[in-house]
Amino acid sequence: MPQLFQFTAAATGGYGTFSGGSDPSVGSSPYNVAVADVDNDGDLDLLSPTFSGASVSVRLNNGSGTFGGGSNPSVGSQPRSVATADVDNDGDLDLLTANYNANSVSVRFNNGSGIFTGSADYVVGSQPQSVTTADVDGDGDLDFLVANGASNNVIVRLNNGAGIFSAGSTISVGTLPFNIQTGDVDGDGDFDLLTANWGVGSTTVSVRLNNGNGVFSGGSDPVLANQPRWVSLGDLDGDGDLDIMSANYGSSNASVRFNNGSGVFAGGAEYPTGNGPSSISAADLDGDGDLDMSVVNFNSNNLTVRLNDGTGVFGTSSTVLTGTNPNGIATADVDNDGDLDFLAANFASASVSVRLNQLVALPDLVVSTPQNVSGTYGNVTVTGPATGGAGIGTLTGTLTVMGTLTIQNGGTLLTACQPLTGTGNFVLEAGGTLGICDPAGIELTGNVGSVRLTGTRSFSNDASYIYNGTAAQVTGAALPTQVRNLSTTNANAVTLNGPETVMQVLTVGAAGNLVLNGQTLTLPSSATGTALVVNSSTGTVQGNTALVQRYIDPSMNAGLGYRHYSSPVATTAVTDLATSGFAPVLNVAYNNSTRPDLVTPFPTVYGYDQSRLATTTNNYSAFDKGWFSPISTNSALIVGIGYTVNIAASEKVDFAGTLNNGTRILSLDRNSGATAADAGWALVGNPYPAPLDWNQVAAADRPNLDGAMYVFESTSQYNGTYRAYTNGVGGGNPLIGSSQGFFVRVSAGQTNGTLAFRNSQRVTSYGSQVSFRRGTADARPLVQLTLQGASGPADAVFVYAESGATDGLDSQFDAVKLPNSTGLNLAAASATVPALAIDGRDQFTTATAIPLSIGVPAAGTYTLKAEQLLHLPTNLVAYLFDAQTNQLIDLNQRPSYTFAVTAQQAMQAQASRFQLRFGPAAGPLATNTAKAGVEVVLYPNPAHSSFTVAIPTNAAGIAGRATLYNTLGQAVRENIQLSAAGAVTTIDVTRLAKGIYTLRVQLGATSVAKQVVVQ
Repeated sequence: MPQLFQFTAAATGGYGTFSGGSDPSVGSSPYNVAVADVDNDGDLDLLSPTFSGASVSVRLNNGSGTFGGGSNPSVGSQPRSVATADVDNDGDLDLLTANYNANSVSVRFNNGSGIFTGSADYVVGSQPQSVTTADVDGDGDLDFLVANGASNNVIVRLNNGAGIFSAGSTISVGTLPFNIQTGDVDGDGDFDLLTANWGVGSTTVSVRLNNGNGVFSGGSDPVLANQPRWVSLGDLDGDGDLDIMSANYGSSNASVRFNNGSGVFAGGAEYPTGNGPSSISAADLDGDGDLDMSVVNFNSNNLTVRLNDGTGVFGTSSTVLTGTNPNGIATADVDNDGDLDFLAANFASASVSVRLNQLVALPDLVVSTPQNVSGTYGNVTVTGPATGGAGIGTLTGTLTVMGTLTIQNGGTLLTACQPLTGTGNFVLEAGGTLGICDPAGIELTGNVGSVRLTGTRSFSNDASYIYNGTAAQVTGAALPTQVRNLSTTNANAVTLNGPETVMQVLTVGAAGNLVLNGQTLTLPSSATGTALVVNSSTGTVQGNTALVQRYIDPSMNAGLGYRHYSSPVATTAVTDLATSGFAPVLNVAYNNSTRPDLVTPFPTVYGYDQSRLATTTNNYSAFDKGWFSPISTNSALIVGIGYTVNIAASEKVDFAGTLNNGTRILSLDRNSGATAADAGWALVGNPYPAPLDWNQVAAADRPNLDGAMYVFESTSQYNGTYRAYTNGVGGGNPLIGSSQGFFVRVSAGQTNGTLAFRNSQRVTSYGSQVSFRRGTADARPLVQLTLQGASGPADAVFVYAESGATDGLDSQFDAVKLPNSTGLNLAAASATVPALAIDGRDQFTTATAIPLSIGVPAAGTYTLKAEQLLHLPTNLVAYLFDAQTNQLIDLNQRPSYTFAVTAQQAMQAQASRFQLRFGPAAGPLATNTAKAGVEVVLYPNPAHSSFTVAIPTNAAGIAGRATLYNTLGQAVRENIQLSAAGAVTTIDVTRLAKGIYTLRVQLGATSVAKQVVVQ
């Protein structure tokens, strides 16, 4: 299980509870402490220079952080600093001390067992305070550098490879350099030097840059707080370069300054410590992958610990007690348990405080409900509905994860501008949602962006991403090039870093814009659905590199066919309709030809202008005279206008440009001329990259227009059907797809009308576009009938009741019938009312009889079917009456009725054969006719040489006779006497031609018709 680090020693504060620890004795006045494996047994020993004893206390580790034995090798007078390094290249660690009173550096060689001998002492500057080693001249051995407090300089001595040091150089630094560190701060591959300048009134650390040969010059003296006594180097903000932190003795705080990558330090902050901070260390104390701060406080007799949030910001401190006057610090794993412990040299206690870091098992966190989240955990799981609930975690403080943070399908994590750190891994699974607040967005590595876990980071391309920062944001390099949903709720701009494909919903939900930045934004369309854009505020998608696709459903027609398009982008042209397999064909000769059907090349792209109906002379029907060919492929696709294109279902058109948004108002005309009955039609189009809900197009949005809309659905290259919808009634649903053209009409008696498209009419849910959206339950009485041949598409008529509708043409209740080019047409029609696809009536009564006009393309068998019988009054039944066979069919009991049409009948609309009637649910009409129709039995059917008729038993005492008719209505067998009730009669048909016949049975006053097929 992931672990949290915690020290054991008496302490107070927010970091932990501390107790115990050890304080091994060393020589008098220990001035500092270092750790190194000097006896080569695999653990770290301690070395502390004894300022009053002219020696170094070497104490050997037993492997568990307990120190004892060892030796006290002599060095120069008043040693203040000790360093360990293999200066003679024999494989063990030697020691060096800076001797304050002797103005020297002592070098003592290790025999490999932690026994130090020799007497080499090198004269340096006045009052040396600190010594360190580094290969400053790049020759492969370790040289030493010493900070001379009274000389205000650093002396460099170069190693000959055997631990013999010759004269080097002298570098001027600030006042009273107390501590010296080396590191590559300018990124050129060599060691530079830094000194903490402890002089009274000093506020600087000196930075001197190496030229690679051990010659130091230039650099800067960044300003910190008062009297910096110690400096430590480390990558504090996770950007890959070395930053600095300093212990400021004169101001009782610690400073942090960030490197710009070239050795120039700025920014950062000051953090309170104890009194008289004397030494500082940058080390990962809590195991989250970043460097924390620990400071020993000379006058407070304690240690201050501050934890890094991963960005170089150090949080609430905790305090660990030490001995008296701690003067130096080292951090290392001295008990071999995998974490970092610390040691402090206690100047007035003649001891070194050893505080061991203990592993504390971290709890795991499961977020399965909406809840606030912060703290340190092993694993964090934000669940989805399939695994325990829809979790929504919102960070209210730093969240540190040591194991794995997983956002499951249906789970949401909102970072809320709080740090998300730790050594753990990050996994955003398919279907999960991540809220991103950081200006840098998300990155795969580094200490930048909303997710800063130092383990692996995985962002699914089927997840949802919400940019909800409080300042301008970029999406970041870790945003997959394909996502399920992408949202911005930022009041400032969010800018794409790369090309992006949004599979379902792109939401711009605040005043801020989504800036494409020259990157392609693709909204794909396929059999599974079409991506849509939600604009719920003033923010827009800015840029002309959007690409909106339009998939064609091949289920009704997989080949060539007319498809009605409308551009969802601005400033595009006919040429944008081209695909890899389709090139638009235009021919203006079509527009004025008297035989446009003979024009070559025949156009494949058309607009529609109803004013042509009064001026165009050709062989087309009145309605079809409105079609025209655009002039050229550079002709604009006008926003809000529809176009029809003869294109195969296998082709996918994409529209490139700036996404349309906001209110779009169309002015439409009705020019009557000689064709008033067909005038006023307009082919308009959904202007948005989202479906349009016709139910949301209010009457105020379409003054002087009929309430209906009509969508064409292709069934073959030149044929198709119109889906009408009005007032919540119609085929399919009220949705008009993205990039979809459709017809509307200026109402009779009007010369013009207006159609206003608004964002409020747009569908905002991806799932809504593929399912019927009725809203609240519809309680209106409704009958839907369909007409269909043996194969091919069906056509529908809707009859419903609503108060206010009339038996005549109501522009807001009815939808007129746009004839289908298939020749298959079903409509409610009469001598005084035009054919209607949707017919609204005030109510249904026993007096309601609605003539049905039927048009079929050829002779054959057809079926009328009651697809819906909804909310009819309890005392009424819907009946279909066939005047040719004199049958009255109860649609509840027999929802499908099959009939035959001759070739002669197919040549003209049959406007008087069928009626939709409503009658009582009980009584002679319902019981005798309908019941007899069910119980008169005819078999076999189909018949070959004969068939049998059985009379129902309830017809006892009633004389029965029958007549057999062919499809022309001619009687081919007359006055057939039927056997008594309960018996059977056989009818010979051996001499009849194969075909469909109707047997009309008369039982007293009841007439029953049965269809029989002769083979």
